[in-house]
Amino acid sequence: MLFKLEHHNLMSQLRKALEYNMGYAEKFAVQLQLDDTQYADIVVNVDDNRLMQVLCNLLSNAIKFSHPNDVVNIVIEPSQDTVRIKVIDHGIGIDSAFAQQIFSKFTQADSSGTRKHAGTGLGLSLAKAMIEKMGGSIGFSSVVGVGTTFFIDIKIVK
Repeated sequence: MLFKLEHHNLMSQLRKALEYNMGYAEKFAVQLQLDDTQYADIVVNVDDNRLMQVLCNLLSNAIKFSHPNDVVNIVIEPSQDTVRIKVIDHGIGIDSAFAQQIFSKFTQADSSGTRKHAGTGLGLSLAKAMIEKMGGSIGFSSVVGVGTTFFIDIKIVK
């Protein structure tokens, strides 16, 4: 993968990712919510297309695994040198037995032919590779039946 790292306004990127996923969210009767008033001036050094791929993957997964009429929240938490972007759903959660391999290629919690949610099992593996290539990191926390929070940490441009 080729990367072209440039300075980009984070909120602009997040708003675009929400816009790109709005139709998908409507299909699942899920609302997308971003509080972008407080951190409108954060700039990050990223490949905008690759960051968009990661954000869209995290959002579409959160939508897909949410309950109808639920909300997926995007929360921004800047610290001194980095910004944490959280994608929070209140859906089915991730079983702890599966959590260790979640970023592996071709991995899905239910890989049976009758699984409820479609996908190749490559999205999170690619997301991890792309975020790391941009100097960031990715992780998650989850409670079965309560929901999941995926987060990416990216360096802030000073």
